[in-house]
Amino acid sequence: MVYEDQGVVAGGNYSFPDQGTDPAGAGDHPATRVVEVSVDDASVEWQVVSRNAANDPQAWRPATGLKDWSFLLNTTDHGSGPKTIVVRLTEHGAKTARVTVRATFR
Repeated sequence: MVYEDQGVVAGGNYSFPDQGTDPAGAGDHPATRVVEVSVDDASVEWQVVSRNAANDPQAWRPATGLKDWSFLLNTTDHGSGPKTIVVRLTEHGAKTARVTVRATFR
């Protein structure tokens, strides 16, 4: 388990294709090879919609945290009646997880 404020060390192998030799010394065969990995582009977002309504692409709000997330919700901002609270995890701009909770606001 990795917490939000911890660093991560990952390992693995990658086989780069053989670039051959550089017999002319032209420098067109790179000597440096790099693999970049990022896990920093993730966020939890939420919104409230009327029951059975579609999500509003412009209404996502950021939650605090990633593994353990939270947000403040003022029910009076959303009117009374049946609602759905939608929470999603996005990584690199793609939705990777989603959870919904049905509620009635009074």
